[in-house]
Amino acid sequence: MLFFNIKNKVKLRKEKNGTVMFDIENEKVYTLNPTAEKIINKIKEGKSAEEIIKDLKEEYQDPENKIEEDVMNFINNLREAGILIDDKK
Repeated sequence: MLFFNIKNKVKLRKEKNGTVMFDIENEKVYTLNPTAEKIINKIKEGKSAEEIIKDLKEEYQDPENKIEEDVMNFINNLREAGILIDDKK
């Protein structure tokens, strides 16, 4: 199973138009759509990538089987940006 942690220097703030993620170390700001916010919250809860994918498949219809690919792409983008670090649970 793949587990991740959000770096300490990354802060989340709920705004009226959605959630904003601040990477203080790299001075970058990201605006999260509702699905990205759910993924981040599930990571904060300690869920693995597999558990996140399962949860989202239960919540959303996925006729084209794209949820797994989309979640893994999002996670990999966050890892490449230095926002997520691997957690060896």
